[in-house]
Amino acid sequence: MATDLDKEYRTLMRSLHFDTGSMDYDILKRYTDAFSGLAGIQDTAVTIYDNYRSDHVFVSDCHRRLFGDGELEIHPDDLSDVMKNAIATAVTYSMKTGTYPI
Repeated sequence: MATDLDKEYRTLMRSLHFDTGSMDYDILKRYTDAFSGLAGIQDTAVTIYDNYRSDHVFVSDCHRRLFGDGELEIHPDDLSDVMKNAIATAVTYSMKTGTYPI
C-alpha cells in the first residue's frame, strides 16, 4: 500500500507548478521561530517539510535528540498516514491553484 501511495504522491508532486512569486518564507520563519519558542514543543518531535524545496525546513530540538541530525526517516508504521497527509495537502494546494486535473 505504501508503494502505491508513494507512486501517487510522486506523480502528484511532478504535476504541481508552484507559484514561486507568492511564496513568502518570512511567514515560515515566523512560524518556525514560534515553534522553537514553545515550551511544549520541547517534548515533541516535529518537522516541517517544504514540498517546493523537497527539504525539511524545520526540525525541533526534541526530534534531533531522539533521531539525530542524519537523514530524516519515517517509521514504517507511520508511512501510510504520512503519505496520505502529503497527498491530501498537495491535492488541496492544487485545487486552490488549478494546477492538477482532479
